[in-house]
Amino acid sequence: MAAMLTITARLAPVLLFLIALLPWPAAAGLVKVETATALRGVYLIPDAESNTVRVSAVFLAGEADSDAPEGLAHYVEHLMFWHADRVSSRAFHSRGGNAWINGIITTYYNEGPTTELDDLFAFAGRLLTPLSLDASFMRDERRIVAREYDLRISENPKRRFREQMNRTLYGANPVGRSVIGTPQTIDAFDLDMAERFRQRHYVAANMVLLASGNLSEDTLRRKVEDVFGDVRRGAANAQGWRDAALLDDLSRTIDATDSRIVSSAYQFSSLSHWTGSGDRLQDMYTIGFLAELLGSSLPGGLAKPLTINDFVVSTFHVRLDWKLRDQIQFYFQARPDEGVAPETVAAKLHESLVALADSGVPERSVERIRKRFTQEAARRGEEPDHILGRAMRNLTAGLDPNDPADHLQRIATVTKADIDRLIRAVTDRHRYVEVNLTQEGS
Repeated sequence: MAAMLTITARLAPVLLFLIALLPWPAAAGLVKVETATALRGVYLIPDAESNTVRVSAVFLAGEADSDAPEGLAHYVEHLMFWHADRVSSRAFHSRGGNAWINGIITTYYNEGPTTELDDLFAFAGRLLTPLSLDASFMRDERRIVAREYDLRISENPKRRFREQMNRTLYGANPVGRSVIGTPQTIDAFDLDMAERFRQRHYVAANMVLLASGNLSEDTLRRKVEDVFGDVRRGAANAQGWRDAALLDDLSRTIDATDSRIVSSAYQFSSLSHWTGSGDRLQDMYTIGFLAELLGSSLPGGLAKPLTINDFVVSTFHVRLDWKLRDQIQFYFQARPDEGVAPETVAAKLHESLVALADSGVPERSVERIRKRFTQEAARRGEEPDHILGRAMRNLTAGLDPNDPADHLQRIATVTKADIDRLIRAVTDRHRYVEVNLTQEGS
């Protein structure tokens, strides 16, 4: 083990040198722009060849920060988009956009030609103003949210039971709340609840602005200061729920049936104690390496023991989330082959994870993943959407966006030792919930 660690440590400078030789467009990247405003952060992703500009406004607040009926933050997202979307007396405008929420952050974006810059930034500015929609329209919007529940949750049994798993796994911690809610909670929303949430969280101290496209740093700074120069800071969201320590044991199995599913499904989710290395952003890269390995057919991955050797499952999905500061969540979903019992899948999954934790992650697999990630970064590094997606991932984790150069360096410095510690933590679970979902009568 010590020898392998020494090899890894010596490889890092070589990898950094090789990365420096990769072609990298001078205009690509992410620039933090200092402004005379109270916004939490302003970033530019320049793209001189683009004919459009996208302005994304991210609020570091979501359902995890709500104490109202489940789904209120999503309802507020709907209302605030329509509130911000007005365009003077014009019936038509050139920009287009949307909004989304993942339970931890809420994002609004608009994109349009450079001739519409004033409109794009005005939309973002209105997100920090009180709701000014017709009251009956806002109440009617609950029906739209309820329809989303029908489409995404009610008619999707696997998603519905995953939400139930999260509620059970996280207990009273608000990070386990449903983003959309339930028909009962949606019907309970009122406008006072929505306005209280807006007042508390839609403030400059919680807002990060990311502009991408054909825009200069000076132009971005001027537009931001024109729109947000006089906006008060407000109170930053502390996201105190991240510091919770759910260390008590929990073992729960849910046997469920739904006639609408085509094939049975096995879902498993667990929480394990993991503090990381101390550099939270670097730890996100360690998580990314392990998730990539587990979802692959590389030595140490789950594809061979689960689908090739024993034909236990037809398809599977693995995910690792780090929502709470000292807790790593492992999520696994599989479609067992016909005649394979969920208990068989559970046993094989546990056996494979324990074997990997005992033996350690194969060094050659770590380097294969490092090469894969490095090549992807070199290939897609200049794509604004790629940089923007990584920024959203960081903000969801409570971290600042990082630029492509830092991204490459962190890929190069992930260590086998850190991945080994992480897989041992995942295996040493203390809370878990599993769902055996089958058709009725099967």
